[in-house]
Amino acid sequence: VTAPDGYDTVEWLARLPYSDGEVGMWGTSYGAHTQADAAKLAPPGLRALLLNFGGLSNGWRVKVRNHGAFELAQQMGWAFTEAGADHPEVAEALAAEPVEKWFDATPLRRGLSPLALAPEFERYFLEEQAHADYDAYWKGLGKNWSEHYAATADIPMLHVGGWYDSYCGSTLENWTALSALKRSPMRL
Repeated sequence: VTAPDGYDTVEWLARLPYSDGEVGMWGTSYGAHTQADAAKLAPPGLRALLLNFGGLSNGWRVKVRNHGAFELAQQMGWAFTEAGADHPEVAEALAAEPVEKWFDATPLRRGLSPLALAPEFERYFLEEQAHADYDAYWKGLGKNWSEHYAATADIPMLHVGGWYDSYCGSTLENWTALSALKRSPMRL
């Protein structure tokens, strides 16, 4: 889900005949990222967020690139796991190719790995792999909240994380920055 899709979804929900016009969102990991993206565009009907183990503060600095160093095992593992989620035949083919076997084959090239069976996941992985520098790719809505804190909706938020979770730094950064910028309650 892109930020504009999230905005449109919140506004659609707020206009439903059985809605009071106020929308709250919650999600874990990717679900938290997508609700943070919607909040960056401040849809009028959005009233609260519960971000559970997600809401990526800056994908280049934490989680994906770790200050530029690509977190290969996590990102490739995620792509291999999720690529087959909706397609049993893709899941079966990917299960026959242990992800660890492909670490030494990096950098992967388009069409030359099992991810070619799921082009959208292959494209996503290859884009992250290719952008080693902190450039416009990492500053965009879907990869970065820190560049968009000021534009984010001023609504109550609960930021949930875990000390040993890979999003811990992101959770703390989001809560700290948004608490300083917004009037609405921010809880950690």
